[in-house]
Amino acid sequence: MKKILAAIILLSATGCISISTARHLQPYRENIIRNGNDSKILVIHIDGIISDSVSSGNPFNSSDKIPMTASIKEQLDCAERDKNIKALILMIDSPGGEVTTCDIIHHEITLFKKRTSIPVTVLMGSMAASGGYYLSMTGDKVMAHPTTITGSIGVLISKLSMKQLMGKIGIEDETVKSGANKTMGSFFKNMNDEEKYLFQQIVDAMYEGFLKVILDSRKDLKEQELRKVADGRIFIAKDALKYGLIDEIGYFNDAVASAEKSAGIEGAKIITYVRPDSYRPNVYAGAAITNEGTINVLSIDMDWFTSKYGTRFMYLWKE
Repeated sequence: MKKILAAIILLSATGCISISTARHLQPYRENIIRNGNDSKILVIHIDGIISDSVSSGNPFNSSDKIPMTASIKEQLDCAERDKNIKALILMIDSPGGEVTTCDIIHHEITLFKKRTSIPVTVLMGSMAASGGYYLSMTGDKVMAHPTTITGSIGVLISKLSMKQLMGKIGIEDETVKSGANKTMGSFFKNMNDEEKYLFQQIVDAMYEGFLKVILDSRKDLKEQELRKVADGRIFIAKDALKYGLIDEIGYFNDAVASAEKSAGIEGAKIITYVRPDSYRPNVYAGAAITNEGTINVLSIDMDWFTSKYGTRFMYLWKE
């Protein structure tokens, strides 16, 4: 009985029991996708939900991934040190993500461009919606595959109310708070009109910031025309092109040609950055970092519960 109690206490305190066989995460190294001359084009992938959360998305399976912002910043720093890198291609395949993470990554790429004068070509994958479109605005040229889904310009805050469910099972919230709005967004209660108003003010301010990022990037797009289509709707590539949200429709070879033209180079070497012992045979291999060095005997990821039931502001397309 004492051993069982000790195990319960351990789980409560740490959230997991795991056996780690992982090697220490090592710095990125150059991985050649296509041989060429001394000039290089770097490809950086931005895949999946744009978030600095390292939760695996499963409460019983934690992850050792590093934050997305840190990974992209590390790659940008590597590129800045390599004077042979003449162009950058961002391959974005994402439905969006957290407002602040999107904004920080956008800011870091923008600073990189200012410091290096390296042109950026964006190539959208199957989806570059909401926050994915936000990051696309770092591109000097924005391209999409013919079947890309993009747009979904807007902000949302997602909240669940579990008040009625908790009442049925005899659970009652007894939080002590310092002010009436201290528990805004709590899933233990329903939002009142004042809380909805306060949240709407924040959402509206973030939405205006989103529009400014687009207008600053796409100089030929008029504000009144943008507002007509920036209501959260999504677009196939040909319609995004019609409304001025992208510049071209094409494939990776077209993005390479565009990047070379922007940089004034030909026959450049195409590279990505990878962790040692990882494998990326071509540009379609993606950017995921796997956690192959940990055997999870029992792992309860408490961040999963926060991410699922907490209140977060998102540039995200939700089906």
